[in-house]
Amino acid sequence: MYLIAFSVALGALLVFFKVSEEIWTVLAATTALVFTIWGFALAPWPIQLLLVSLLFAWERLYLFKERRLE
Repeated sequence: MYLIAFSVALGALLVFFKVSEEIWTVLAATTALVFTIWGFALAPWPIQLLLVSLLFAWERLYLFKERRLE
């Protein structure tokens, strides 16, 4: 079930980046946010741990790049 929610969120993000009308952009962004949260809540614990670990690694890499550019 969580894979369906993540798939809908991914599809909404694709629509978000392709469409130029404001109302469809807002609707796609809201849909992506809601379905990402819903998919994360439905995901099994190991998947949640993996996603949070990837998020922290991405943040750490971003901060490392910012410090290197200074």
